[in-house]
Amino acid sequence: MITVPGTFANLFCDISQPASKIGQTMRIVFMAGGFSTTNVLFLNKFLQYGLDAHFVYTRMSPADFEVLKSVNTTWIDLSRFKYLPKLLRWLIFGYETISIIKKIKPDVILTQGIQVHGLFSVLSGIRPILLMPWGSDWAIVAHKNSAMRLLSRYVVNHVDLVQIDCEVGKRTILELSQGKVKPEDILVFPQGIELDVFKPKAEIRKSLRDQLEWNDKKVLIMTRQLKPIYGIDIFLKAVAQIIKEVPDVRALIVGDGPLELELKNLASSLGLGKFVRFTGRVDRQELVKYLNAGDIYVSTSYSDGTSLCLLEAMAVGLSAVVTDVPANLEWIENGYNGFVARRGFTDDVAEALQKLVNNSSLCRTFGDRNLTIAKERADWDKNFDKMLRMFEHVLQRDNRFAAPWFPHENPGCGPSS
Repeated sequence: MITVPGTFANLFCDISQPASKIGQTMRIVFMAGGFSTTNVLFLNKFLQYGLDAHFVYTRMSPADFEVLKSVNTTWIDLSRFKYLPKLLRWLIFGYETISIIKKIKPDVILTQGIQVHGLFSVLSGIRPILLMPWGSDWAIVAHKNSAMRLLSRYVVNHVDLVQIDCEVGKRTILELSQGKVKPEDILVFPQGIELDVFKPKAEIRKSLRDQLEWNDKKVLIMTRQLKPIYGIDIFLKAVAQIIKEVPDVRALIVGDGPLELELKNLASSLGLGKFVRFTGRVDRQELVKYLNAGDIYVSTSYSDGTSLCLLEAMAVGLSAVVTDVPANLEWIENGYNGFVARRGFTDDVAEALQKLVNNSSLCRTFGDRNLTIAKERADWDKNFDKMLRMFEHVLQRDNRFAAPWFPHENPGCGPSS
């Protein structure tokens, strides 16, 4: 469920409160690891709302770089430090990052991740800080050892608000903080996806399936990075089981990663040469095409927050088979809009998939339900407005801004409930 405190609803409505910067543009530092498609969406929204956005990032990655021409950017090239001892690398990285933040003098910091960018944001001494932790930050990294747990606790206890995409993440953050973070300072809603981009497109579906020569096939699709945490070997082994009984099954694996060669070799050894196609990394337009060509979305992940890959597939109208990661269960109800399999169990995944590949009517029903859920809960535009309310909440709480602080757009005023 989306959790938004009732006090947020009218934050845009009252412009009578005095504040030191009313009428001025809010300056925001956006801290991120890589330049991803998700970050493109954030930066475009910052521009849409007329914010003075400063993007600080560390890893280059293929994406739409056009937005970089319109925002202030600072790329910290970590490759400069690769020959230095690890501790010295991190000290220099931290010093540079903190210096950049202090030079910008932002009104608010939005930071992705707990243990790196979250830590450096806190150490900058600038407030307020809004933290958006990745699923692996709170589910895995924070529990690696006692030192990492202490570091993670320090960060979450020194930010002003946390936006997290699932209830299990909220519970974990509250446990990690040992009571210092208040439940009302953690907002639960997914970042969301572009519903005008990710949607069913019958003409694209037919065109790509013709191209693949899979028009009469049952097409499974996975769109995760090729990393151990996503259990893609389990998926391949499940496909090998299924095709013995349903030889018309085909599988698309969309994405790249360090296990690419290993997984291709596994597929070959399982005799899946003509049944599985690896596409490599694709842009958003190609991703939409591949999703539309699919029938069933599959995730065999061992750990996750709310998966944007899952939401994209739901928005296209696919049915789903996912593993029993708690965050998945907030979106997929076993037997209602998909099937849930135990993590790491090939037989479970194969059994769940067989229920759908053998029942086209059920597959369509699940897909229709997923499309409805995505429209209701995963709308990027609506969810970004909630994030704007987060910004204004912490700024007005400190009497630093009063609405409106964005000159070009106004999401409107809603009832407080």
